[in-house]
Amino acid sequence: MKMRRILLSGVVLFFSCQFAWADPNPSGDQKQPARSVTKLDNQSIEEFLAAHPPENLRNTPQAAPAGKKEAFRLRWQDGLVAGVAALLIALIAIYNKNKASAKREKKEREESVQKSMGLSEGEKKVIQESESAPPTAINEKNYWRYVPGVLLYPLKGQVVFATIGGAIFFAAMNVAMYAPFYGLIVLIMFFCYWVGCMVSIIETAVSVEREDAFDWPDFMAWFDWIGKAVLMVLSWVLCYGPAAAYYFYFKRYDLIFFALVVIGGFIAPMYTLAVSLVGGLSSLNIVNIFKSIGCTFVPYVLTLIFLVLTQALNLLVNRIPLVFIPIWGGLFKWLIFVYFLFVNMRLLGLFYKAHRLKLRWYGEDENDA
Repeated sequence: MKMRRILLSGVVLFFSCQFAWADPNPSGDQKQPARSVTKLDNQSIEEFLAAHPPENLRNTPQAAPAGKKEAFRLRWQDGLVAGVAALLIALIAIYNKNKASAKREKKEREESVQKSMGLSEGEKKVIQESESAPPTAINEKNYWRYVPGVLLYPLKGQVVFATIGGAIFFAAMNVAMYAPFYGLIVLIMFFCYWVGCMVSIIETAVSVEREDAFDWPDFMAWFDWIGKAVLMVLSWVLCYGPAAAYYFYFKRYDLIFFALVVIGGFIAPMYTLAVSLVGGLSSLNIVNIFKSIGCTFVPYVLTLIFLVLTQALNLLVNRIPLVFIPIWGGLFKWLIFVYFLFVNMRLLGLFYKAHRLKLRWYGEDENDA
């Protein structure tokens, strides 16, 4: 009995030791000691980020607040172009107003003279027909009365059809330039005929009194246009060749380079007039060009300013949505090109006509006025 109790006690002790030594994590993983949980608030996070800023967040622009659009900003170029357009519109309005008031005053004066003379209806009709002829009144004194009208010249009478037809013709030639072999020939023809159009517009402004007349150059006079084109290229070489040579040798854009470009642009319009009206190698004499500019310095400079304003208006018009329309946009671009070609060359022709007695390219005398 005593022996049985001893054996039972031994068995109980054995199993007790086995349970005490048994591994509580039979998979072999050691249980990590519990860590103390640290609570983070907004202030501690901001302090940590301020002390240790992440690399990918440095110099990162702040996002714009949702629902708030960026304000529309105008560049100074837009303001300049808008100012040029407003100035030209004001000049056209003043020109039309002065022209209308001059016509009204002239009509009232004629009616008063006819009443005082007691003329019959037939005599009045004859006088009105004789006075309806276009006047030959453009001269140095009233030159600026005709200047704003050049902006309307491409929209008058025969010139409207010439403007539209010229745009279609130049657009067709532009397409033909992409031909594999004949493209170069078409390019030369385009340039020569373009120079011929410049000469024809200037000659029309000088010799024809009507403000709504123009005729395209004759297609049979290609040798004349080729000669004019060669002279025009040589004049451009004399104008801008020094600037090109300076950049070729020194490889830099500095004050001297831009001064040479400005000088070339300053004398280029007078060269265009000389080549168009005088012709020959004598028109390339730079001494005569500077002498002509000196004789008409103030009106010439003011005319150049007006030309610059028209070019600024040209840039503005080329930004309208019509020029970006596929296929048709190219036609609109050539229409704008032809329009400003008429405007600029007409202005040069009127300048020569008004100041021809000072220029004396054909031996004019002041008594011829």
